[in-house]
Amino acid sequence: MQRVTHHLWRVIVALVAIAAAGVASAAYDFVDLEYPGATVTQAFGMNEKGLVVGTAAFADGSTVGFVYDPKGGTFTTIPSLPGCSLSALGINNAGVITGSCDTGPDTTQGFILNKGTYTRFAHAGLEHTYPRAISSTGLVSGYATDAAFSTFVGFIYDPARDSFTDITFPDPSLTVSSTIAQGINARGRLVGNVTLTEPDLSVAFRGAFLREPSGSVTLFEVSGLLAARARGINEPGLIAGYGTLAGGQAVGFVGTLPSLGGTQTMTNGELVAVPFAGVTDTYIEAIDNKGNLVGVWYDGSGGIHGFIATPRQKGHI
Repeated sequence: MQRVTHHLWRVIVALVAIAAAGVASAAYDFVDLEYPGATVTQAFGMNEKGLVVGTAAFADGSTVGFVYDPKGGTFTTIPSLPGCSLSALGINNAGVITGSCDTGPDTTQGFILNKGTYTRFAHAGLEHTYPRAISSTGLVSGYATDAAFSTFVGFIYDPARDSFTDITFPDPSLTVSSTIAQGINARGRLVGNVTLTEPDLSVAFRGAFLREPSGSVTLFEVSGLLAARARGINEPGLIAGYGTLAGGQAVGFVGTLPSLGGTQTMTNGELVAVPFAGVTDTYIEAIDNKGNLVGVWYDGSGGIHGFIATPRQKGHI
């Protein structure tokens, strides 16, 4: 693996939550992640050792997957896979990485990288498989789509059994238009987002979900945000993700649910936006057991960057 040391711009800021949302203030130390020489840096996953996994893109159209170690400020490029454009998205405590492999315009496979060895897998009956996270027990969460990108099926993949469990929702009167599964913790609790429609195709629910290992599902919204998308869940039960404000700006959220079952509203959520100059949108993609966050931020010039956010006070949620 290629290692690149890069000094990052660090900023400490106290974020005051947007007053209209009625949520508490938050304080984080932020690190801006920029892979050297890349035009795009995206941070998607992290493990309890602090390692961050993501993908960088370059002006010539090439991409690399990377692991970033904040202790030394070092990027390590993961091995390339011949005939494949890699996107690295998840990493567990054992350092096992998952992500997607574009093998052409009509096919995308999932991959697991364990101790330098790649294993590919694909959801039967669908052309594109997109893993998003991997738990410490090795379960992979993600979604698969058809060639036309008209069907989005969330899944949990068990590599030990080479088997998929598709995410289903209990109300038979509603149709699942799309599901994206992402964060999965060691207990097998899973979060993501879903769109459910009525028989006349009108939208019945568009927001986040929490799925228990038993298969029971809680749908939820986040106070102050539209179309919340849950992206990570840690062992204590903190859920992180993002949504949009009424004006269209994407911001992150971190919080817990008041109860389980049915449809809930997260009312204690903190809204989080990176403080970097020119920021337009903040997308939280993962959370660890200490409440550290990783994700992606956009600037007004169309630039895409990664970030790490560390809580300045424990238990401030």
